Amino acid sequence: NIGTGGTPPPSPTPIPVDPDAWAPTELDGPGSISDVVAADDRFIAVGASQVANISTGWIWSSSDGISWELVGEPAGFQDIGFGSVGWDGEVFLATGYAADNHPDNPQRNTIRPESWMSTDGVTWERGGVIGPGTDSSDVANVGRPIAAGPGWVVGGSIWSLTENQQEPAI
Repeated sequence: NIGTGGTPPPSPTPIPVDPDAWAPTELDGPGSISDVVAADDRFIAVGASQVANISTGWIWSSSDGISWELVGEPAGFQDIGFGSVGWDGEVFLATGYAADNHPDNPQRNTIRPESWMSTDGVTWERGGVIGPGTDSSDVANVGRPIAAGPGWVVGGSIWSLTENQQEPAI
């Protein structure tokens, strides 16, 4: 693009980054982090670990991004793996996949997305299942929750197990 007077517009200058300004931080728990969100005065990180085919969700909280504390009882997050977290200015919303096991018919074992909510980043309560119900043969795949107006939006897809097809979904 040529600007007015035939001169090209200026090119942006990258901001120099000091690699030594980044310091590694270790978090308690054997899990790996899958997402982090910054709130007004708090950072929340979510993730999961898997031992002997049992997923355990992990949530960490930090007021400065350097010192992190594990929140909640990991036993309360057993059979769920957190994948994403969002913040709408009042509520944290973490999404993850919970095991939906059918001991009488293991071929029907699936994972289903569900949500967890917190107003302080420390105390969490189950929000609900996302996508088709547990009686459905369809499975939802979800992305990061985004605060939108009076609620939340999550993009992803619905996978039909019977038809082996995926369709986009919001």
